[in-house]
This record gives sequence, structure tokens and C-alpha cells, in this order.
Amino acid sequence: MTPQQFVSGFNGSIPGCKWRGQPLGCHYVVPRNDPYLHMRSEAVFYHGPNLCLEYHKNGTRVVKSTRRQLAVLMTMESAAYYPCFDDPVFMQPFDLEISYRREAQLPISYLRKDQIDGWRHDALVPFEQRSDSPVYVQSNCKPQTKRDSIVRYLMTFPELNIMSFGRCLNTEGKVNGTTEDKVDIYRRHKICLVMENSIATDYVTEKLYDAFVAGCVPVAFGSTAALRKEILRVSGDKAVWESKVAWRKQRLGQLSPAFQAQVLALAQPSVQCQLCGMLADHRAGNTSLADQFRDSWEYRSEEARSLESRQFLLSNFFGYS
Repeated sequence: MTPQQFVSGFNGSIPGCKWRGQPLGCHYVVPRNDPYLHMRSEAVFYHGPNLCLEYHKNGTRVVKSTRRQLAVLMTMESAAYYPCFDDPVFMQPFDLEISYRREAQLPISYLRKDQIDGWRHDALVPFEQRSDSPVYVQSNCKPQTKRDSIVRYLMTFPELNIMSFGRCLNTEGKVNGTTEDKVDIYRRHKICLVMENSIATDYVTEKLYDAFVAGCVPVAFGSTAALRKEILRVSGDKAVWESKVAWRKQRLGQLSPAFQAQVLALAQPSVQCQLCGMLADHRAGNTSLADQFRDSWEYRSEEARSLESRQFLLSNFFGYS
């Protein structure tokens, strides 16, 4: 396969891959390094954010050397920052998607193995040893979600006594933020403010999982009045706080199926091997995943065209453009 836009870890031969119990050769090549192999490869692999930027800047599109080649998109970036990922015209030429979206043919999560190990093996710091002050650790101070504005308003309530360790709204005397591990900071607090930098379908980053590992009750979003009330309720009542972290004592099989699936996915072979396995399935005649992707985006393209047509008719009828 060929990473059209280079992604670390997707270059060269990938060892240990198997398909149906047998060794599977899995090789990635950068096209400028070997154009001949690029033409012979089973798939062209695109790093979505880079292609999206080039698409808007220069009109760059997916290029296949042969009709049999599949085009694969990979992204872990929010569609709110890269709207191409919600654009049927941009997405339709692809055949498979690797992303955080649950509908992707190869869904991958921000959840890491070390976070699972921490949740399973690290002792939970008890309620009495944690600060009542909600903690905020962010260094991207211009996100789409305006999370700093929300936290800044919450800081006007002295009873909350919010502590901020990142570059954004820092209250701890470190203008450039702390070098201390975020999870270690979270372990000292009952409540964490872990708002994402943007809102997109299925987009959940390590921020939430770090809070889970630390036993810090995460606050993601809500009205400021509701947040203030809930923060005081959780930080002031041991029983309420313990009910919020009680899931840590449950077996994996007792947790939600969606979370179980994310944990079990970490035991799967590498993403590179899984993708090569999908291509081997496709080569053997199982086209279900590619068909699923195409049907989904063809439907969305038809919906988009229908919407554009209705908007065009309305604009003509009412005399505006």
C-alpha cells in the first residue's frame, strides 16, 4: 500500500501480520520513493488532514493508478476542524475509512493500553486525599468550543476555586504550563474539566480517558449554572463522588458494550496489519466493507445534491442567491 501523505508507522514492511491464521506480507511504500510499487499496490493510503488542506488549497483529489486499487482515508482529527470528513464530494472517491468514527470500516480509539493498565492496577486515591478544587489542564487556548470562556466564567465563583495548570487560564504561576503528567495532576482532584477542542460525531480524545484513569470525575459540557451546581454536589459529598467512580471496581464484562469493544480492540494486531487483512479479504472476494462505505457516501451525496437542488429552487423563487 502507498501512503500518499506520509504517516509515521506506515512505511516499509510490517512484521507479524496474519490473515486467516497464515503469515501475511504487509508492505507500505511512499510513492516518491518507488513509483513502480505505487502502481502495483492494492491500495493508496491518504492521511486525511493533509489531503483536506491540499484539497481546499489546490483542489488535490484522490488518485488511483488502476481501477482495482482501493483508496483508504485515515484521520484522528475532528471533522469540526477538517470539514472535508463530512463532505460527500470529498469522501466519495474513497473505499475504506480508518478513524475515530464508529461507522468507520476500521474504527480506532484514543484509548491507550497504558490507560487500561492504570485503570486496572493503580490504586484509587481516596476522596479525603483529593482537592475540592476542579482542575483544568489545557494548552490549546483557541479551540472552536470556547471552553476557556466557560471555565473563565466558572472561575468567577470563588467557592469553586478552580485550579488551572496548562497555558490557558493558568492559576498556578506557570505561564507556559506545567511539565507534570496530566494524569498525576488529575489524581489529586475530585473533578476534572475535560472539554474537547471541538464537537464532532464520535470525537472523544485522551482527555476523557485520562480523567477515567485518574479517578477524577470528568465534566465535559453543560450550562454554567448546571456545572457549578454539579461541581459543588460532587466535590462536597463522598457518597456521590464514589458513585461516579464505582465503575472502576467492575469487571470489564459489566461495563458498556461500546467501552468493552474499545478495550478489546487494543488486543488486536496493529492498525497496519488489520488494514492489510481487510485488503486480503477484499482480494479474496469479500467486498462488504468497501460496499458499506460506498453505499453510505453515495446516499449522503444524493442527499446533498437534493438539498442543493431545493436551495437553488428556493433562491430562484424568492429572488436571492
